[in-house]
Amino acid sequence: SDEDGTVEVWTVENKAGVKVAVLVTDRREVLTGQAGQVVANRYRIARIGLESVDLEDVASGQSRRVPLKGN
Repeated sequence: SDEDGTVEVWTVENKAGVKVAVLVTDRREVLTGQAGQVVANRYRIARIGLESVDLEDVASGQSRRVPLKGN
């Protein structure tokens, strides 16, 4: 369905050296958050790994692993 749309993910480090996930949704929204945070009331960033980010859909509880785009 369109509702869970495609997401592209990058990671960056903030000034404190904390990894931050940068998500771009199918609606061209740009969302940022750290592990454990909920972004856009839609996704919980379950884990930020070296090569992927684990996202949990807040509404359905479904998780998916999204491979990182090239940094």
